[in-house]
Amino acid sequence: VIFIFAESVIKMASSSVAFANVLNNTSPSKLKTQDALVVVKDLEKRIRVEAIQKRIRVREFFLDFDRLRKGTVTSGNFRTCLSMLGLNFSEDEIQALIEKYATADKLFHYRQFCNNIDAIFADDNLRATTVKEMTSSAMFTPQESQLFKDTLQLIRYKVKANRIMFKEMFQDFDRTRSCHVTRDQFARVLTQLGLVPSESDLELVCRKYLDKGNTKEVNYLKFLRDVESAHSDEPSISNSSTGNVLSKAQTAGSDPIKFASSVIIENKVPSAIDASELEQRIQAEVVMKRIRVNEFFRDFDKLRKGFVKENQYHTVLGMLNLRLTEGELNALYQKYSNDRGFNYVRFCESIDSVFTTKGIEKNPQLRVKQLTSTDTMAARRRFLNFSEEEKDCLQDCLERAQKFILTRRVLLKPLFADFDVTRSGHVTRNQFLRVLTQLGFSVADGEMEVILKRYLDKGNAEEVNYVDFCRDIDQPEEIFQVEKPAAKTVDLKNLHGEPFAKQTIVNDTPDDIEDLLAKLRRIAKEKRVRFAEFLRDFDKLRSGNITITQYRTGLSMAGVVLSEVEFNLLVQNYQSSNKPGSIRWRQFCEAIEEVFVTRNLEKNPNAGPSNANTTMNYGRTRQNYGEKSTAKQVVERFAHFVKKHRLNAKPSFQDWDRHNRFKVTPKQFRQVLASLKFDMSEEEFAEVCKLYRSDDGQEVKYLAFLNDTAVTESAFITNQGVSTTVKEAPKVFNTTRQRNLNVDELMERVKHLVKQRRLRPLEFFIDYDPLRKGCIPRSKFRGALDILKLGLTSDELDRLEAYFQSEQDPTKVNYARFNEIVETVFTLKGLEKNPTLKIEEFKAPSYLDPLDVLNDAEEQELDTILKGLGYKIYKFHILLKPFFQDKDRAKCGKVACSRFRSIMDLLKLPVTEREYQLICKRFSAAGIEFNYVEFDNVMKHYSGDAEAM
Repeated sequence: VIFIFAESVIKMASSSVAFANVLNNTSPSKLKTQDALVVVKDLEKRIRVEAIQKRIRVREFFLDFDRLRKGTVTSGNFRTCLSMLGLNFSEDEIQALIEKYATADKLFHYRQFCNNIDAIFADDNLRATTVKEMTSSAMFTPQESQLFKDTLQLIRYKVKANRIMFKEMFQDFDRTRSCHVTRDQFARVLTQLGLVPSESDLELVCRKYLDKGNTKEVNYLKFLRDVESAHSDEPSISNSSTGNVLSKAQTAGSDPIKFASSVIIENKVPSAIDASELEQRIQAEVVMKRIRVNEFFRDFDKLRKGFVKENQYHTVLGMLNLRLTEGELNALYQKYSNDRGFNYVRFCESIDSVFTTKGIEKNPQLRVKQLTSTDTMAARRRFLNFSEEEKDCLQDCLERAQKFILTRRVLLKPLFADFDVTRSGHVTRNQFLRVLTQLGFSVADGEMEVILKRYLDKGNAEEVNYVDFCRDIDQPEEIFQVEKPAAKTVDLKNLHGEPFAKQTIVNDTPDDIEDLLAKLRRIAKEKRVRFAEFLRDFDKLRSGNITITQYRTGLSMAGVVLSEVEFNLLVQNYQSSNKPGSIRWRQFCEAIEEVFVTRNLEKNPNAGPSNANTTMNYGRTRQNYGEKSTAKQVVERFAHFVKKHRLNAKPSFQDWDRHNRFKVTPKQFRQVLASLKFDMSEEEFAEVCKLYRSDDGQEVKYLAFLNDTAVTESAFITNQGVSTTVKEAPKVFNTTRQRNLNVDELMERVKHLVKQRRLRPLEFFIDYDPLRKGCIPRSKFRGALDILKLGLTSDELDRLEAYFQSEQDPTKVNYARFNEIVETVFTLKGLEKNPTLKIEEFKAPSYLDPLDVLNDAEEQELDTILKGLGYKIYKFHILLKPFFQDKDRAKCGKVACSRFRSIMDLLKLPVTEREYQLICKRFSAAGIEFNYVEFDNVMKHYSGDAEAM
């Protein structure tokens, strides 16, 4: 009967919770079934794990409750001891333990329980078995195991179907990166993602991954690995190597990792251990860290026998921090060990061969190879082998990617750099795939495997080198048709020895010596280089001559990279006639430094500044008449395009010009035009780039292009209001009418501004007149007015200085008389002597045209225009100023005139061409911008807002 009942209980149990519920409804005598014993053994193993981890003697907790040392305690005391041990068991699990160790008088036999638990400290085999099973403390019945497999398979299917990446969600809770989260956090993530169908399944999954001897922490990393192991029927974790394990050959019989499909966890790529390859890696580490390995071994070999013990060998390599796995350490030890121990002398000779050659003193003419960046490549990069089919596939994929990037005109590197916060040159595998998906570049899974295999170079299957990928894909375009025989190309087929792009060999050929000197002058001017400082040290006797080798060394120290043709040309022109094999470095430096100053200027003080040539040609052909006409047609089309769509193209170029050099690369230039939806053919684009190329031929001067197309404005308003196209002048509208303003009109303007802003000019002038003489120099007078920000031009300031010139000293200005006239807007001088005198209030000029920019007919026409706009603003309750402030990044109160028109169109306040010209003429600032602050103040009078305020 008991057997039949137990069988029915097993069929009904779908999880540990259900099994425990059945136990509660069953008498204690029926707990002696096989499944009940499995549950108790599972609990005992979890207690042993806790005891060995914390080094706890469980018996000591029970002795406090057993003063007579009978070996029994009550069930309540047993529950208290479990709480003191920090073990959180369910009520059903505690009841199962009590039933097992219950005595006839219903007490808990703790002595027998403690003997079973403490046996782990006396039995070495039991301790080893327990430690081995510490990573998984759960025991399942056959039905529970099958249910767990089905649940895990369902989770795996949902993750694959929905492309879920939930490692980051667990890591948000795992701040210490211990790969464990609490039980509630684990359940919260799975429930939030909808991956577990029921509570019982969730409880079963949590039980599986409780690997720390308690029910608090869940190993989510082990769970992720089991979910990703799609081909394994029994989820498990094998202790893979923890080191960097990429090498030439993968482990025989191991399944290759699917780089593209493995989207959950970080994988280590297994590999076979090759002692020679390990030595190359150690040599690279030693070169990079500048380590002398021999010195570390000598501390353990006091008698200098050349041998150390195995534990000493492991200690030394641990001190060197060479990041080798246990298998790699054993492989090296087997190669250099014998009966006497590890032969570190032979090992160090092999490692130090990268620095020098043994026995070099016997061959003094032998040249030792200098260390380069390639010598540390093995320590910094780890690459996989490629078969011939994979090489061809990679070549085809990268060629298609190059064509895709060239067609779309996308800058690839900034997209990856957004994810690379630390600027390490690597992104995660998921981020790499995300960028490619965002660009719409799709390849087959097999092709993506090959691409990832090529650029995973950090010893794992997670970090992708996007810098090398961009270098291979996003190559510079040869837009200017400059002949460069040694271009920056990458041999994608040669992936064994050197997987990176080789260093470019400079092979530039100048037209003549002046062309070469122009290049050097430009380098000296841009980088502020003084070549004499690098060459002077080689001429200790100051004879003006140095050897050719010293000359080349000095140029290299200055950071100048020259081709063989360029260097030979310099040698031919500056070779000393008196001393063969020497260079006249002083004459060379004088020719270069003409870009800074003219020599012997003290003998000719009236000489003008130096006009040293800095424009180089280097074989670039000039445009003929047909090519120039093609470029001019494109410029005219762009001018019409900008005027039609009312665009301001300059900010789009400035986004790429961070240093305000008014130059961008050809690719950036083309991308800006494409973003503005301006179409042109490849031939037209090439001709435009030729026309506006920079001096070095590598960039495009976009400011000259915009000036020729008159992007900022396309019309110049004259006194009569006639529109005239102007391309060479940046100003668009006249600030004032072209007439001679007299001093009275200037003073009226000054009075109006002083009263409007409530200024006291005297306080600004007396700072420059400590003796209060009433006169200050012209420069001080102009500086004070500039601080007042009255907006006077240079001609107007000259007129005021001439009018208020001091009679005693013509170099000074009588500011006291100027201040008396200005102060009349507030009061009159000597008013205390005539108290009955009535002062007439100063009447400011009309707010519509205070500067008298318009004539009478234009002023009347503008008044009609603004009345119409004011009515619409009042009717629709429009606030003008915020729309202009959104476009005023500098917060200067001014925007481009074209921006004013686009804002009016946005607010559905359209103006005609005549109205636009008239408004811009009135509210122009410095002739090139629109003063929206003044326009807003004037419109408040027409809309009625000024009276309301």
